[in-house]
Amino acid sequence: MEKNDPEAFKLFKQEMELDRRSHELAGEYRDASTSQREDIKKDIEKVVDQQFEVRQQHRQLGLKRLEQELQQVRNSIERRNQARKQIVEKRVAELLGQEEDLGF
Repeated sequence: MEKNDPEAFKLFKQEMELDRRSHELAGEYRDASTSQREDIKKDIEKVVDQQFEVRQQHRQLGLKRLEQELQQVRNSIERRNQARKQIVEKRVAELLGQEEDLGF
């Protein structure tokens, strides 16, 4: 994943690190005295907020890529609509065994 998609990999690593840190802080919170808990809770809120932001970035990246893929499909459909007559003629020729053999 790192080589194929470094941007997504970076976000994935950040998310995993923040998740690890949030669990670590939650453990500290459970073991902490009452006077320490408020500070640890604030730290947890910061980490969870950061994790939320990273997840949103990851989702936005996925959405961007889906939109690009959708545009490619739309373009393909448009090209095929424009070439409909040629595509149909070629397929009919194939079915009838009349395709031209212009191979190299």
